Amino acid sequence: MYFVPRVRPRIDQISIAPLRKPSLPQDRLVVGQVYEVKAHGDHPIVILAPPKPIDSGGNTITPDKAGTLRLTAQDFLIELTNCNLRAEGIGVLETAVVDGDVEPYLDTSTLFRTGANGSCGGQRLPTLDASICSRANEPTSADSTVTTDVALAGVTWGVLNRLDAPLAKSFRIQLKKGATVHATETVNGLAAKAQKTFVYRRPENRRRALKVRNCPACLDTLFYNWIEPTYTVEVDADKTLKEGNAGEANNRKDYLP
Repeated sequence: MYFVPRVRPRIDQISIAPLRKPSLPQDRLVVGQVYEVKAHGDHPIVILAPPKPIDSGGNTITPDKAGTLRLTAQDFLIELTNCNLRAEGIGVLETAVVDGDVEPYLDTSTLFRTGANGSCGGQRLPTLDASICSRANEPTSADSTVTTDVALAGVTWGVLNRLDAPLAKSFRIQLKKGATVHATETVNGLAAKAQKTFVYRRPENRRRALKVRNCPACLDTLFYNWIEPTYTVEVDADKTLKEGNAGEANNRKDYLP
């Protein structure tokens, strides 16, 4: 049996919070996630009133598309035996609903850098990383000075999902040098906290390593004298996703060799 109030329930404030994932952002909602809505004020049992702009059940809501969610006191009611009584009051909640929040990724260990200069056999040249030198031929008594062309692995780059929530939408990411686009990839959604990577193969990816017998250094002859650029990774390059201002602010990052 329901108590029929003499006055409408009054709601002065509305709050919302993630129901099962407290690590989700508090300043915006994420599509597909469940949130608990609380109405504060002088009222008995109050529930969200149909029709609702988003999928909901009881006093929880599950946004189904990005945009803006706005709830007022009048969006709540008491279900009575013969009628439903809507609430009144000044309570208002307005918040952004986002598809997700993604950010660039690049494994800087896959970028090429020469080391400090070293000397072997009267030559002073930049040293090479051990990962390159380990694949270069060793000098012998018959051939005390040896050069080897070593192919480098590609640049590993991609995107990270910053949120503990899956992202269903597809979007494109790009690897750039200045305004020049070196690679474009399509990402068909991401699991919660997931990472998606790709490998960019440089047009020229060789270095010529020099080893001299009885010399510990491994040098770069500079025969292939290309320089690793500063790469830029841009996620959601086509502005397909709605991430809110906070999310869109971290969609582009530069990586120096």
